[in-house]
Amino acid sequence: KDLKVKYEDLKREWETLRRQAKVKDKMLETRKKDLSTNTEKEAEKLAEEVKEEYNKYNKTGPSTDIELSAGYKVLLETNETLKQLKQRKDDIVESQKLFNLPITTFPEINEMIELNAKVEPIYKAYHEFEVFFNEQQDKTWIKLETSLLEKKNDELTRSKREFERKHLSSLLPFRKFED
Repeated sequence: KDLKVKYEDLKREWETLRRQAKVKDKMLETRKKDLSTNTEKEAEKLAEEVKEEYNKYNKTGPSTDIELSAGYKVLLETNETLKQLKQRKDDIVESQKLFNLPITTFPEINEMIELNAKVEPIYKAYHEFEVFFNEQQDKTWIKLETSLLEKKNDELTRSKREFERKHLSSLLPFRKFED
């Protein structure tokens, strides 16, 4: 008899839990729908921001006709912006997966990241040269070390050949670097 009472108690508790679960599920359904809608809006908003950034990038980005010293600063700023955009994109894609929404692609982000990766060695080489040049400019003629100047010239020549080998010679920053 004791077993039958336990069975009935367990059965009632189970039914209570099922009802509570259905109520919770209904309550969460609205919340899921809200989050899903919010994710879609965030994806649209990011798509607009990426489009604006892409247009700006193509007009004034580091791969455009910009002075090398200014381009280096633009490259650093653009890398930071792209890092933030990519993080937001990744968060949105995760949410889209979670809510079984269509995945939004942002190919412009990858295109800008890839182009930055191509021009970055050019700007870094130029920046290193610029720092070296400024250091040498402060020295008197007597303190200048010709071996150091020759070494830096050799490094720049190697860098130029390396850029050509990597087929970067068609990029505007390379042409300015070459000059």
